[in-house]
Order: sequence, then C-alpha cells, then structure tokens
Amino acid sequence: MGGIWYTGNMPTIVKIVAVVIFIVIFVVVAYSITTKITKQVFDNVFEKETARLPQAQKGSLTPVDIANYVSGGRLNRVDNLHQVSWAGHNFEVSQLRDVNYKSDGKIEWTDNGFLAHDYSMPRSKLLDVNMNQKIKIKVTANMEGKLESDVPKCTTDACFFDHSYPFAEFGVYFVDNKDDGEIRFGIALIGTRDRIALGNARNKFKFDWFSVENTGKEIIFEDSSGRKFALDKNTRTNHTLSELNQGDEWRLRINSHVNGKGYTKLEIKEIQVTPPSGK
Repeated sequence: MGGIWYTGNMPTIVKIVAVVIFIVIFVVVAYSITTKITKQVFDNVFEKETARLPQAQKGSLTPVDIANYVSGGRLNRVDNLHQVSWAGHNFEVSQLRDVNYKSDGKIEWTDNGFLAHDYSMPRSKLLDVNMNQKIKIKVTANMEGKLESDVPKCTTDACFFDHSYPFAEFGVYFVDNKDDGEIRFGIALIGTRDRIALGNARNKFKFDWFSVENTGKEIIFEDSSGRKFALDKNTRTNHTLSELNQGDEWRLRINSHVNGKGYTKLEIKEIQVTPPSGK
C-alpha cells in the first residue's frame, strides 16, 4: 500500500458533500429572497397603516408600536363591553386595553358616567344620535381630572407621542361602524394637554360643557373654557371626515385616558340635540 491512503469511497463522499453544499446555498438564497419579500410587504403595510401619522410620531414608534400598526391594531382589546343609559340616552361603554400603554387601571361605572383611576382607558359611544347630518349636540357635564404624577413642561410633539409622558384627559371623536373596525375622526382633547402649544404645566382641569356642531361643511367645537374652532373635510386628525363611511351613521365618542397617577371623572347631566346654529 506504500503509504497511500485508501480512497475507494471518495466518489460517495464527494457526492454527499456536494449535496450538503447545494442545500446550504439553496437555504441561504431562499432565506435572502424570503427576507427581502417579507420586508417589502412589511414596509408596505406599515406605510399604509401609519400614513395618517405625523413623521415625528413615526420616528418615535417602538417595535411593539410597529407590530400593533402592522396588525391593524388587533393587539389591543376591549373589556367589559356593555350598554348603559346616561341622561336619558343610550351609550355603549367598555375599557380599552392598549399594548402601547399601561391600561389595566380600575374604572368605576356610575349612573351618569365613570370615575377612571390610575392608568385606565374608559370608552363610551353615544348610540342614539346620528352625527352624520346637519345637527348640533351640547353635552352638559362635570368633566374633571387630576394628575399626581409630575407633569414636565413640554411644547413639542413629544408630549403626544411619548408613551411615558403623563396626562389625564377626555377625547371627543366621530366614529362610523366599519366591519373591520371603526374609522375615528378626532375632534378635541379636554384635559391636561389641550393647551399644549402654550406650555403644559397644569395637572388638573374642570369643564362644565362642550358642544359639537355638524354644519354639513365643517365641524364646530366649543367648550366651557371659551375655546372654539372649526374642522373641515380636509382637516386630518386620526383620519379625515371623507374617510368616514358617508352612507353610515356617525356616533359621538367620549373617551378618557389616565396615563399616570391620577383620575378623570365624567358626570353627564344633560344632552341637548338641536339643528345647527341659525337653522
């Protein structure tokens, strides 16, 4: 044998090695292609789902936020969904559990509203008034709140987009009833952040009433603090008015969010429904 190593099985070994190399290359190439396709799909869905957001907010999104937007918000859930009667009107109420915020705080439902404690997100929707017409609604209520958390002075978008920023507030919206989730048009915030552009140093608030008027051309909002402004079909908040289902009835939402130590209280006393001003 003269020191020569036996090579009788070399062809078989070479074939095995070749097959293994081929499989490895195939997996690497397939993984690369799949990753590129998946990323492209992910990017397209993400851009579509966040198209309504300001660029400043997009840049501050966390991985959890991104997953939430790409999944269409389906990571959030609603607990304790039920109907109540407040001030002679029917409401649907619930507690929102949001993956972006700590939102498991206690909510006390009362005969005419709620008391929301630390880190809670009560939601309410007025069921028997159609806001998709020329109409004006005035809600007379005790709407108050307070923060025990330190409230840093802030006049930038970070006050709205930083999830750790404390606030206590009510949100007023129009919503439709799409099968795959309602479209929400934000009208006004009532709370510790509603004067954010002037500097936010307050940690408590109290309002006695607000009104929302649909003139057919614009939405006019007023409240007991003297604030008054109009939103038209081109005004973009969560969405534009044109994105709401025009053939559907629109409902008025009065939501709340206590993002920190504190509370909000809603006590509805009267709901007046009238034609628009001057009609």
